[in-house]
Amino acid sequence: MKRIISVILILFVISTFFKVSSYQDEVTTNHFSYNNILYVGGSGPGNYTKIQVAIDYSSDGDTIFVYSGEYIENLNIDKSINLLGENKHTTIINGSFLADVICIIGNTVNISGFTIKNSRLNLTYAGINITSNYCTIKNNLIINNDAGIQIDNSQNNIISNNNLSFNNYGIWFFGQSNFNSLHHNTITKNKWYGIILEQSQFNNLKSNEILDNGNGAIIKDSENNKFLNNSISDNWYGLEFYNSSNSTINNNIFSNDDLYIFNSFKNIVTNNTINGKQIVYFEEKSDKTINYTTGQIILINCINISIKNQDFSDIVHGIELWGSKSSNISNNIIKNNDFGIILIKSNNVSISQNQIVENNHGISIQSSDNNNKIFNNKFNNNNYGIFISESNNSMSIFNNTFSNNSYGLELYKSSKTIVYNNSFSNDYFGISLLFLCNNNSLFSNNFNLCINSIGLHLVNNNIVYKNIIFASIFDGIWILSSNNNDIFKNKITECFISIEILNSNDNNIFENDCIKGGISLYNSFKNDINSNLINEKPLVYLENSSESKIDEAGQVVLVNCENITVDKQNLSNTFFGLELWGTDNCKISNNTLSNNFHGIYLAYSNENCILTNNILDYNNNGVNAYSSNNNNFSNNKIKTKNFVKKSVILEKFNNFKSDIFIKKYYGNTQLNNLFSNKKINNSCSIYINNYFSMKNSISNNSNGIYFTNCFNNYLIGNNIQYNMEGILFKNSKNNIVRNNNLENNARGIYFDKSSKNKVQKNNFIKNNQDACFINSRNLWSWNYWNRPHFFPKLIFGKIDILSISIPWLNIDWSPAMVKYEI
Repeated sequence: MKRIISVILILFVISTFFKVSSYQDEVTTNHFSYNNILYVGGSGPGNYTKIQVAIDYSSDGDTIFVYSGEYIENLNIDKSINLLGENKHTTIINGSFLADVICIIGNTVNISGFTIKNSRLNLTYAGINITSNYCTIKNNLIINNDAGIQIDNSQNNIISNNNLSFNNYGIWFFGQSNFNSLHHNTITKNKWYGIILEQSQFNNLKSNEILDNGNGAIIKDSENNKFLNNSISDNWYGLEFYNSSNSTINNNIFSNDDLYIFNSFKNIVTNNTINGKQIVYFEEKSDKTINYTTGQIILINCINISIKNQDFSDIVHGIELWGSKSSNISNNIIKNNDFGIILIKSNNVSISQNQIVENNHGISIQSSDNNNKIFNNKFNNNNYGIFISESNNSMSIFNNTFSNNSYGLELYKSSKTIVYNNSFSNDYFGISLLFLCNNNSLFSNNFNLCINSIGLHLVNNNIVYKNIIFASIFDGIWILSSNNNDIFKNKITECFISIEILNSNDNNIFENDCIKGGISLYNSFKNDINSNLINEKPLVYLENSSESKIDEAGQVVLVNCENITVDKQNLSNTFFGLELWGTDNCKISNNTLSNNFHGIYLAYSNENCILTNNILDYNNNGVNAYSSNNNNFSNNKIKTKNFVKKSVILEKFNNFKSDIFIKKYYGNTQLNNLFSNKKINNSCSIYINNYFSMKNSISNNSNGIYFTNCFNNYLIGNNIQYNMEGILFKNSKNNIVRNNNLENNARGIYFDKSSKNKVQKNNFIKNNQDACFINSRNLWSWNYWNRPHFFPKLIFGKIDILSISIPWLNIDWSPAMVKYEI
């Protein structure tokens, strides 16, 4: 039997490996000499059980034949041998994720007929790691490795007729690996890339099937390579050329991916197709019109090229211009691509009258200066309609229609762009200027029903004027960490917030006309805000002012002020009716604040008197005091018929956001107000945070009064009825709850991880459950529990011991015999 196998092996080796060819034809010379045959596995006498042992006992020119079976080994081959498997499906070398499965450091090694799997799964490890020359890897299944095959600083190797699949990388050439041939392989379902070739030259990649990988192939920092007759389909990027020149890309078939060229020049690119249509590649061409059917267009350093009447769909890059100028792209349909049109270092390009729909980036412009124009296009349902980065000097964007995009237009690190007479509707952001966008002008644009119409974030010295903004779901104009911008003469109607200013200073905001929205300010100073209208009345904005009285206002914003009187004003239909920031000793009295999101908002403001105001029909908070001490709230009427979160909230938290996070806060603020919420909802009437509260009527809320992380508070004399939770404590200690009436609540009082509180002389009447606790130990005394009690009242709850909840008791040792008068 061994003789028959020996004869077959001799013929196989001679026919398979004894070849001579050149780079231009197929591959450089491989050398082979036939000596002994060693056997691994099987049942023959003298057969080895381990492949590595056979390698160790072999000599240059020997052949090792491996019978079917699974061999749990990591092989090191430092000799010129032939390693042959009986059947590639049943002869398996399993590296157990420890290192390279096979590491080849000897020249003229030939491997075929194996399944090679389970290398260590991090960079530098592979199913087959070649650091030598003149090797042939043929007819193998190479699966589930970090790299299927890795070729490091190695020359004149042949990789053919293998299936490389389910690896992180199919095959990776690097470190001046030159004159290698990769042909007739199936490279599929690899996680990141099917092929990576970097810093290598004179390689021939031919007639491979590159299918359904994360990305198909990338050739990077390399020259004089050939990529010929390959089938590339269903990858994200088909073939990427990065910083690679003087190469040939011919006769390839792309399907549902494409060819991308980045900073690569003097390549020969001919006879390639994508989705059955021609890829047009022009380099250093001029004065041409492309109005015939194509699948993709790439222009490198071209002048005066017209692209018309094309339909680019379902690829990565539809039209790419690199270093091209004075060209025209018009009347095309660009749909469902990653990048519909991409311009890099291209100038004086006109893009007009295109339908740009359902792309990730409809138009992307990078590092392109000087007089590009985008006009009369329609952008619908894109992630980015237009994205411009690191581009400057007189780009014009006008008369375009944007609808239902995530971002209609976003500029990043770009300056001196003019945006005017565009229409935006139902976009998440109509226009966004992001990070170091300076000296841009946005004017005479129309925005309708966007989530946010205009956003400025970390930008300076921009102009936003004469825009018409209607019904933004959040902000008409949003200014975050941006300084020295001019915002003027905009008409902003029925937005949640007309202009929101966050951590932004020295902006000029004037002559804006705001209807139903108003201005919101957070941690922003030295802004010049004047001559603005809120609901056809003046926006009164004062900073560093004192000893004045406000006569007429549609909204009042006081920053670092003292002793300001706001009396008998109607401050309605705004985000904040009245906002105080760092403002002390003011008197706010006899005002009507209705239909605002927040009626009155205080931040870092102390010792103010808020008296006898009507705060009506607010949408979130009647009064919100943030990090503010020793304020006096008295005899206000706070009432809403809408869905309400909170009537009064005193809070302190670190980050600006719409959700409320209560933290430890110490102050002495008095409340003596009437609360009347006629609707049960899923939120709270009052959040209490370390203040003295008395004589409130709190009814029909999810939580009547909610303490969290609160200490040393007094809650006295309140009437708390018809709530889901009458009083709720979380993580709060040393509070006193006295002389309150808790009646007809689902649960009267509930303690969650809250101990050392005193509950004294309260009435618990007709609640579904009067009191309950978890992990809490509190002092209960002299409370009235629905009826006269002659014996101690047991209060049932739970505590956790060793992560097990067990029933527990608190006890009111001296319950009251009669109901208290509150």
